[in-house]
Amino acid sequence: MRLRGVGAARSYGGLKAADKPDIAVAQSTAEVEWNVAQEMAVSGPTPAPSSAAFKSMGATAGAVTARMTQQSRFIAGRNFFQNGSQWVDSNAQNLRNPKRVQIPFNSTDYFALMKKHPEAWPWLSLGRNIQLVLGDTLYEIVD
Repeated sequence: MRLRGVGAARSYGGLKAADKPDIAVAQSTAEVEWNVAQEMAVSGPTPAPSSAAFKSMGATAGAVTARMTQQSRFIAGRNFFQNGSQWVDSNAQNLRNPKRVQIPFNSTDYFALMKKHPEAWPWLSLGRNIQLVLGDTLYEIVD
């Protein structure tokens, strides 16, 4: 199983850094397939699935891919990951003891933030529940 995890991590890293999504998806798929093949070489082959099972696996893989792409967004040079109903700026993980400011969505403070940081507009377009890093502050936009 370890090889699949490594393949998935490298695959996802390639997707995040990609300039052309179609090429990145093909490379990502190849990476995962190579790691699965390596794992099978170590653990031995498994019985071939029936055609119905094979079609089901394809549908499942498509659903997983759709779910993964729905869980992350790359907007204006930043990655955001969906955690429940909240979008979290990937830069939040790099902050040590950040100053936290909670701002209600659509409030006077919300619009003051937009005026002070116009570069944040694309990121704020994600919705009503966002954790966004600006400078050394983690802004929590709440519904």
